[in-house]
Amino acid sequence: MSEVTARKRGEKWEYRFEGASVTGKRKQISKSGFRTKKEAMLAGAKAYGEYNRAGMIFEPNTMSVSDYLDYWFENEVMINRKYNTQVAYKQFIRNYFKPSFGHYRLASLSPTILTEWLNSLRAKELSANTLKHLRTTLSVALDYAVEPLQYISSNPMKLVRTPKFGKKQKERVLLDEEQFSRILQRFPCGNRYHIPFLLGWNLGLRISEVFGLTWDDIDFEKCIVSVTKQMIEKNCSYIGYSNQSKRSVYLETLKTDSSVREIKFGSTLKEALIQEKIRQESFEKSYGQYYTAIIMDDHSQLMETQVKDFHKKDNRVRMICIDENGTLTTVNSMKYPIKIIQTDLKIHIDFHSFRHTHATKLLDNGAEIKAVQTRLGHKNLSTTYDTYIHNTTKMEDKAVDIFESINEKIVH
Repeated sequence: MSEVTARKRGEKWEYRFEGASVTGKRKQISKSGFRTKKEAMLAGAKAYGEYNRAGMIFEPNTMSVSDYLDYWFENEVMINRKYNTQVAYKQFIRNYFKPSFGHYRLASLSPTILTEWLNSLRAKELSANTLKHLRTTLSVALDYAVEPLQYISSNPMKLVRTPKFGKKQKERVLLDEEQFSRILQRFPCGNRYHIPFLLGWNLGLRISEVFGLTWDDIDFEKCIVSVTKQMIEKNCSYIGYSNQSKRSVYLETLKTDSSVREIKFGSTLKEALIQEKIRQESFEKSYGQYYTAIIMDDHSQLMETQVKDFHKKDNRVRMICIDENGTLTTVNSMKYPIKIIQTDLKIHIDFHSFRHTHATKLLDNGAEIKAVQTRLGHKNLSTTYDTYIHNTTKMEDKAVDIFESINEKIVH
């Protein structure tokens, strides 16, 4: 390992250390002109440190947590993470990390500081799920500081436990058949929101997956839908894409491989989709050159253009969820019908309630938990149990009936 040395050259002192070899030849870095040996050694030590950092913007031992988080977000998160993750991390940094310990030196961040921080958030009645995500996100950020950056020697978050107590999780509302029938009556066949509700009810898809479906995802012969992509609406100015419009719509791959799946569906949904496809083809003929064609650019952004302006070189995608003139129905646009359902129909749900209902009804009626896991696209079986499945009265009654049938076989 190279070290800084000093020697006297005439009346002045010079420092010297060995740099990286160039084309196999040793490279000496030196500077002279110092009055004393001490001055030369101090300057040499500083130069050696700068040389080893080779262009680092920050001094690791003096960098603030705030500056580090900005660096991590720009150089790791913005490059390697999907949009929804970028937004979530940005919110955590802005609302939780920086206000609490952004002013600390990165090198002084300790398990004690972080434990007290998480406990203070628990006292504010944040949910256990939020605390878990905050802890995981900060740990991921600090892992990057350890490797590959080597700004700190170890991750202090590794020694911190998530508090066990938190705000009770929001309980999902289950839909019954009568309520769903009322929703379909309010948004009947031909309404732009009819098909999204049918897809949510019959397939248990996430809302982004519903609006990511294209007609080539549907195999009508086998009654299978391929779930491979999702619609993401990006508020680009929020996370720093200042060169793009404020809100843009993208068709992106799913976040995890386990989410990519094939789902079988029945004759009810099949007939509804066939009728919707026929309806869209009819409207396209009626509108002619003024029908809206949806195209996707090289960055997976969806854009609308009239058919008369459409070019063969454009990558046209035929989305399932569109209005009669061909314009996109988006995730964001579903806020309107959900509000109508809540205010006019007095059914207090969100779109995720359809997914929750789908899973619960399947298990209530004897579906295998593994089949439900695959259908929902969960990586772990425990997620299917813990997040979506209620221990309903019907489940309890079935458990009692099973054991009663066992009791009947006992000879007294």
